[in-house]
Amino acid sequence: MSVRDDTLDPSKLTRTEFAVVRAYAQGMAAVDIANRYLLDPDEEEALTEHQAVQRILRLRDRLVQFALQNNRPDIAAMFDSLKGRSNVAMDRRVDALSSLERLSPGRPALDHAVSLWFGPSLSRRLAAGGIGSIGELVERVNRRGAAWWRGVPRLGAKSADVVRHWLERQRETLRTSDGGQVLGPQVGALVAPSQRPPMSPAPLDDRLVDPVPLEFMLYSPLQRDWHAALGEDLQLVREWLEDKRPGSHTWASYRREAERLLLWAARRRQPLRAMTAKDLRAYWDFLADPQPAAFWQGPAGPRDRRPWRPFEGGLRDSSRQAAMRVIRALFGWLLQRAVLSHHPFDGFTIPIAAARLRGEQGDARSDHHAGHQAEAPADDRGIAGSAGNSVTAFRRWLDGANGTPIWRTANAAAYLIGDCGMRIGDAVLATGGHLRLGEGGRCLLRPRSGPDGSGIVMPAVERCQVEMQLATLSEQAWSALSRHWADRGLSADGLPQAAPLLAPLMLPPTSRGRAKRASLPLAGYSPSGLDRLLRAAWRDFVALPAHADHRALRFTPRMLARAQAGEP
Repeated sequence: MSVRDDTLDPSKLTRTEFAVVRAYAQGMAAVDIANRYLLDPDEEEALTEHQAVQRILRLRDRLVQFALQNNRPDIAAMFDSLKGRSNVAMDRRVDALSSLERLSPGRPALDHAVSLWFGPSLSRRLAAGGIGSIGELVERVNRRGAAWWRGVPRLGAKSADVVRHWLERQRETLRTSDGGQVLGPQVGALVAPSQRPPMSPAPLDDRLVDPVPLEFMLYSPLQRDWHAALGEDLQLVREWLEDKRPGSHTWASYRREAERLLLWAARRRQPLRAMTAKDLRAYWDFLADPQPAAFWQGPAGPRDRRPWRPFEGGLRDSSRQAAMRVIRALFGWLLQRAVLSHHPFDGFTIPIAAARLRGEQGDARSDHHAGHQAEAPADDRGIAGSAGNSVTAFRRWLDGANGTPIWRTANAAAYLIGDCGMRIGDAVLATGGHLRLGEGGRCLLRPRSGPDGSGIVMPAVERCQVEMQLATLSEQAWSALSRHWADRGLSADGLPQAAPLLAPLMLPPTSRGRAKRASLPLAGYSPSGLDRLLRAAWRDFVALPAHADHRALRFTPRMLARAQAGEP
């Protein structure tokens, strides 16, 4: 099977090809040289002058590449023009060709341009994808594995396979300055998943050569040191996951964070039950840049095949916050099981991204104050700068008089979340029974979906024990809710006790929608459904030309709680 020339890495010219370039540099006619040495036996017609020159110039380009591969830019510069203008120049070119012919093929280096080792077309496509050097190519492959080429414009799987084979051949050649390998095991992950070696169970301790997923972790009950305690923690983590629905997003997220924490604890020789607030701070920093990268980081791949890595790279602040919330739930469960004597989060508060950003920018007025704010709870914080202005503009747009019924529903939800400080999981639980109407004004008893706001509906008796104080409903909030109730055909004065404050105007004609309508005549939103509604409203908001300046914000419904509709 033939392969296009532009996908092949250049190599040393043959003796015949060197002779062609030498003859052309000495002044022989291009058409005579090409028809004698470069004409394909299958070609019936002789080459024209233009075709002959083009073939010789392609040889010249490969010659220049070969010179640069051998760190001879002086010789490469001599062949910008093949023919010399004098006998001296011609003799210098001939001597240079002789010296190049005696050289061995060059060795690639990380600072070499990709154009030195791949054909012009492939090199241009790599450069267009931000891969200008061999070092950048290696970094991309190590980071993204088999999917490295998908972000490169006009680069297909066949050309990517050429690059993979070339990297495999250069595994022993490409080295760091101290002699270490730069190609990680991810290069081997470029093959199809079914061809990768299967994952093998391994003991959970500090001697792990490669990380293993949770289901492949082993422990020895015979050991009586920290291994035994960590082994018991492993069993407890598996019990904790059994309470979640297997295959759900929650279960997958909890499993991912638990196995990362267990692997980190094993490398530190520290069981979970011995962790303190200081350890949590160290783990928070670790999540931003898991090191050593060769052990922790790699492209995504099947969990039952090697190589598998827990991280594709360092986590952003929002991802670290989500990870720490899962770990906080795990430690809370261990505390309930009397495994822990104290909750490690009693001395650690999850940092906030906005406050962290202000600390990095440097607040010359009060460094101590900025450091203190970084530990403040998220619900007590406001959104800084343009983000807060964007959410405020969104609230005003929702509150417009010409809103549609569906966006009036979103507006009512925004008032519950923004003005009453409710989470989405709490807002979907609020019913007419939570309203308190009297001479003192209109108030709402804020329900809680669980002690940790996890979204798990609690029994009524337990829920009453964690209900929070009354929230006063402003005239604007009451008006927004009343408009939503009117769209549903309900009266604000006679709202049924069991009627949810927020509910879809109609349920979809699906089997799930029909079942929900039959079992719950007054069915409200699920937390995920209300979340999707608010995100859809935001997308419609930023789609308008007048709001184009707000498109850069990565909106989440939680931002509504940190920006008041009436703020400037």
